[in-house]
Amino acid sequence: MDLKYDRVFSIIDIPEERMEKWGKILPFYKNVQEEGIILWKVA
Repeated sequence: MDLKYDRVFSIIDIPEERMEKWGKILPFYKNVQEEGIILWKVA
């Protein structure tokens, strides 16, 4: 993807419970919430 679109893709698997608990506290999780894109969500 990097060569064709000049983008680097990273997939980070974060359990929803952990994101709810730490999403507003830890800087990394804050950035994921602000800048991340959900590719799919398990029902």
